[in-house]
Amino acid sequence: MIDECIANKDYSGLLKSCEQYELTYDTLASPSTPLVDVYSAYLGCYIIADDLHSARFLRKRLLKAAKTHDWTISTETENMWQVCAALWKTDYGEAYKILNENARWSTRLQPMIPDILESIRERVAALLAKAYTTITMNDVINYFGMQENDIIQALSTKGWSYDSTTQIFTTWKREPTQREPSHFGQISAISDIVLHLEKF
Repeated sequence: MIDECIANKDYSGLLKSCEQYELTYDTLASPSTPLVDVYSAYLGCYIIADDLHSARFLRKRLLKAAKTHDWTISTETENMWQVCAALWKTDYGEAYKILNENARWSTRLQPMIPDILESIRERVAALLAKAYTTITMNDVINYFGMQENDIIQALSTKGWSYDSTTQIFTTWKREPTQREPSHFGQISAISDIVLHLEKF
């Protein structure tokens, strides 16, 4: 289940499978995989889906299940939870640091890590574009955890422009075709980014 979905980058399918497996696990006579071995990928799927609220509830259920069944929570699962916790605090640097340490991740999960990183950076780019018209290279580095040349190349594909003289990016904003509904979660995320940026 996990290997095939990761290989196909089918994280929506993997998330649904994990949720279903968790729901039915206690009714299975001979589970194919110990539930405790599913949690790291499960949490990773929630990061990709940008659903940290569900990740928090999963963490609570995990701790309860581990106590009930006397399971040992793997270091890898704890590492993935630390990524969730860092993102919850909008500490992107810490999240990138954990994700980029290959020794933390099993062979099974390693192909998933670049996709988790990309999903985080996609959301950060969208939020920064909503919050700012221009932003400095140093601030962008803090938010994307990449080298200068890689950042310039990555953001240019999203329509951002960069002035090497001033070291300032001009963000790209999608022209709205119609009035969009309010998304309070997104507003909160933008506020967090602005407050976090002002600390640098």
